[in-house]
Amino acid sequence: MVRFYIRDDLYVPGGRIDFGAIAPVGRLAAEYTVVNNAFAAPLHAEVLQEHSGRRMERLDRKDTYYSPIDTPAWSPSGSTTSLD
Repeated sequence: MVRFYIRDDLYVPGGRIDFGAIAPVGRLAAEYTVVNNAFAAPLHAEVLQEHSGRRMERLDRKDTYYSPIDTPAWSPSGSTTSLD
């Protein structure tokens, strides 16, 4: 990351940013993820147990095991040349 901009209305007291209001996006190798939860470590064992074994939900409706790396549209830079 080189630079980012935050709208003034997203700052909370103390100068922190309300990350729950910005819906950040993350990159996981050749794919992206919408960040929809947060936590401070350590998590309680019950919370970890509740989330263990869960698969992420695909928002693009592609097959569970789809990866753009397996398509001809993928390039070594990690970008894709088409949406399909």
